[in-house]
Amino acid sequence: TNYFVVGDRVCVKGDREYSVEARFGVVTKGGSKIYALGGYSNLGLKADASVNQVTVSSGVTGFDGFTVGAGWQVPLGTNLFFRTEYRYGSYGDGVTTHTFMPAIGLKF
Repeated sequence: TNYFVVGDRVCVKGDREYSVEARFGVVTKGGSKIYALGGYSNLGLKADASVNQVTVSSGVTGFDGFTVGAGWQVPLGTNLFFRTEYRYGSYGDGVTTHTFMPAIGLKF
């Protein structure tokens, strides 16, 4: 018999990520910051499967690992800045992440 039909699906998605990181870098003459970062990270993944109109959820599974990356931050005025950052995360069981984060922030 055929157990899989049209409409069946399996979905694995990120639930949360906790990190403890250090950031080391330099400040340029114009006030920009160029930095590298790294530290411990814990990634939570959740899986859902729907087969023959029956849905099963796994709950959150945590993976311990590390994160490394680099970034650049430039001032846009007295308290405003633009930042762009890349992070690579490596976790158990061959799970990896690649994250690119542009941001606009406010210093206070």
